[in-house]
Amino acid sequence: SNRKSGDVIITTAVIPLLHDYYLRDMKSTYWLRTENWIESVYLEKKEYREIYNGAKLIKSVAGLKTVIKNNKRVWLITTESINDKSHINSGVRGFLEHSRRNLVYKDKDNTSAVYLFTDFTS
Repeated sequence: SNRKSGDVIITTAVIPLLHDYYLRDMKSTYWLRTENWIESVYLEKKEYREIYNGAKLIKSVAGLKTVIKNNKRVWLITTESINDKSHINSGVRGFLEHSRRNLVYKDKDNTSAVYLFTDFTS
């Protein structure tokens, strides 16, 4: 595993299978979903969290940039929902298009990908 202690993990899926199969003993810290998220979250201490593992909700590109800027190493794992306009808005997709240098893995399906942000300056 390339994961280090203190790394932050963001996923675009709440599917338990993603956590069981891909993340194994790791737990995503944040869930990225900018649209239609209300049915998959609960409110705890003024923060929305997704229902399967309690990951904090990121609901905007500004929120995503803030998490990346405030942490030394951030892994972002995307699924097919990254291209679903009812899940992720164009601002986030545009940000990822400009973050290709951070792309460390892209699956054959052209939607599942892993990004690693280690030095965010914009």
